[in-house]
Amino acid sequence: MNFQFIMIIFGIFVALDVILIVIVMLIRSRKKFGTGDKAYFRKEWGKIQELKDLRHAVVDSDKLLHIILVKKGYQGQLGEQLKKAEKLFSTPNDVWYAHKLRNRIAHELNLKITDFESMRAVQCFERAFKDLGAL
Repeated sequence: MNFQFIMIIFGIFVALDVILIVIVMLIRSRKKFGTGDKAYFRKEWGKIQELKDLRHAVVDSDKLLHIILVKKGYQGQLGEQLKKAEKLFSTPNDVWYAHKLRNRIAHELNLKITDFESMRAVQCFERAFKDLGAL
């Protein structure tokens, strides 16, 4: 066989792999939620908005984001999901801010955070939910 022929065949296989990856990413990013999913997300979001403890609201918002991303087809822990889904968010840095604040709440003993920080994080989560089509 001719070396050029082998390279052409190899190039075709690489191109097909790239096309397949792009198709999978497009399907994953465009996955729509059913009315049952959206109703569940709205119900849970309503419960979060009623919480008086803003730290709890941040933690629960983070959990809801994880559930939404799993339903959207992203696997792994939330940090991994955020890396994979980053392009879906209008303000990815805000989503990371909110998630990192949740991690600090969960892991730092006697953490002092202001109501402003907590409210900002909850608002960032809300924007993420809307970006994902969950609200």
